[in-house]
Amino acid sequence: MGQITFMRLHDRYTDSFETGEVLNNAYNIKETRILNDTGSIEFDYPYDEKARLISQNMLVSVNGHIYEISRTTRNMNGADSLHVYGTPHFVYEAQKAFIPTIGDHIGETSRAVLQAAVKIISDFKEEVKEKCIFHIMTNAELTAKGMKWVADDELLIDFFSTDKTNLWDVIKTIIENLGRGEIFHETTIDSNNNIVCNIAIVERIGTDNGVRLRLEKNMQSISIERNVSDMITRLWAFGSDDLTVSSVNGGKAYIDSPNIEKYGVQEGYKDYSDYTSADKLYRNAKWEFDEDNEDRIDVPQLTISGKLIDLSKLAEYGEAEKLEIGDTVHVFDIDGTEYVQRVIEYQAYPLEPKESNISIGHIRRDFFIGIWQTEQATKKHSKWQTANNSVNIRKVQGTVNTDRNEVQSDNELLKIVGDLLTIYNKDGNKRLQLGNVGGKFTLNIYNDDGKKLKIKLGDYGDTYAFAIYGNDKEPAIYMDASGEVIIAGSIQTMKDCLIQGMLRVGISGNNTKGIEFYGDSYQPDKDGNYSTPYARLVPYVANNEDFKGINVEGGELCVDESPVATTKDINNLSKQIEALTEKVNNLKKQIDTMS
Repeated sequence: MGQITFMRLHDRYTDSFETGEVLNNAYNIKETRILNDTGSIEFDYPYDEKARLISQNMLVSVNGHIYEISRTTRNMNGADSLHVYGTPHFVYEAQKAFIPTIGDHIGETSRAVLQAAVKIISDFKEEVKEKCIFHIMTNAELTAKGMKWVADDELLIDFFSTDKTNLWDVIKTIIENLGRGEIFHETTIDSNNNIVCNIAIVERIGTDNGVRLRLEKNMQSISIERNVSDMITRLWAFGSDDLTVSSVNGGKAYIDSPNIEKYGVQEGYKDYSDYTSADKLYRNAKWEFDEDNEDRIDVPQLTISGKLIDLSKLAEYGEAEKLEIGDTVHVFDIDGTEYVQRVIEYQAYPLEPKESNISIGHIRRDFFIGIWQTEQATKKHSKWQTANNSVNIRKVQGTVNTDRNEVQSDNELLKIVGDLLTIYNKDGNKRLQLGNVGGKFTLNIYNDDGKKLKIKLGDYGDTYAFAIYGNDKEPAIYMDASGEVIIAGSIQTMKDCLIQGMLRVGISGNNTKGIEFYGDSYQPDKDGNYSTPYARLVPYVANNEDFKGINVEGGELCVDESPVATTKDINNLSKQIEALTEKVNNLKKQIDTMS
């Protein structure tokens, strides 16, 4: 079992990771570290007085790594022991750091998005009178460790709003949107004795200390895998809604690698569904072939694995042979060929230095992101799924492609297919349609049995119109965008009716009308002023353009545009006739006298 002194137990209020209960009887210790993944610590401990101190949410420090105990199992089959499982402290806390909702962050840096997420957590912690343990590392802090923030101010991302998430998932989403980036985290204690998780998304972690790996020195076995199955030299990049790079790439929807002549045309595609800009899509796709991209897709993927003899446990080697995730190592095969690759996974057995396993090569970002995306989809699907295995649309956020997926209500009376929404009655007949009906955007409402169209609003022939249909399937009321109105029935008003403009009552399509009424400002007077009330009654005479009819103009009644005498005019005329008659009679008398 061996004695060790580097594993210690701490509570969450410790003021130092250099002190704490030494777990010197731990055995079967296995520490797993994976680039951009969670990692873990596992060990067994005899169930004694010290074992009773080990419980969930306590911390374990091993070789400078801090783990949070997340699970314990007491085994009483023979030897009474406790099996302990722990998660890296930062990962554990980040997965528990609840974010109710985080809004859209469009065209922002990865640092800005991460700062927004941490602020939400900090504000929430403040409400419950707790301290936020997350600290986003500054440029100076990263520089001191030989690292830099990933693509800061160079590559902006579109982070879309989501709710009921956590800090770990936000970080994974940022890396997915960037198409690059590695998670650096460390747990420390600040000057106020508070445990702090320092975090950053960097270009790369690890260093090159010149560590050599060869069979005759520190490797018990070496396996070298060269994989070209995922190699792509001609990349078809697709963004949101099948966006391509053709608009910014000379009309071509694909990008060719500089290695296409060396390895030939190896076609493939990648989906960057969060990108809505062709420029951003092109820039991200070009990165896949960039010589600074250690995960470039246009070269064979090399993975080296084997059993490592951990020489760092020997005094004669010590720190010079110590390996961490992300470190660059130099591997030599039996032919003396040197491979310079990075440590992407490391399983260390502190008590058994000859049992350590190491994986060296590319991070295989797509693989890890794919696993994470699958996990996220599983979580979402479990929230969306109903008891009958359908989708609860109230739980769904984002976009549903209705061209590919029919959306319907639980009772199947509402359906959305493509750009058409239809509501049915219980007999399966249409009651309402909204959307693209026969190539035209229309709202249709049917009667109760769904057999007769009652209301139509939208594109109607060559115009936009509203129509209410009668029982004869003809419009009883029709109004279109040009102002045309047709009413099949009578019009009844219970109060005064105001009609502005010109009212014509008659038969359309003829040059003569029945009645025309003009308002004050529609008919000029004899001086050209638009102030004279005007109305005319035009009896219908088919095709008779010369018939003027009867009208009222300037207060005078006219027939065929000639004024008709008034009563006053007639009385005056009568008086004039009487006077003239009298004059005529007097004249006759004078003539008779003279005769």
